[in-house]
Amino acid sequence: GFREGFWIFASNLPNKTNFYWLNSKLPLFYSFFSAGQPDNTDKKENCLEIYQLSTGVFGWNDCPCESKIRFICQRKKKDMSSCNDIHLAPNGIS
Repeated sequence: GFREGFWIFASNLPNKTNFYWLNSKLPLFYSFFSAGQPDNTDKKENCLEIYQLSTGVFGWNDCPCESKIRFICQRKKKDMSSCNDIHLAPNGIS
């Protein structure tokens, strides 16, 4: 099955030291890493995910790029007159 997090399109490959955004190739100028992250477990965690901790807080974690993980897509902004125009699935995801 899928891991619980969502891939956020950042990696530290090929240099394995500094994370950067894959779409722009720009380095991460900010981060929301969870405590103790990134930890590069087994020297194989070169991509980033956002996931929810047991406390309900979201944070970043490094994970293997081969992980079967969900993803978030970027799309053009829609004009909305109110929050009532947002239709969420039962799991809270639009």
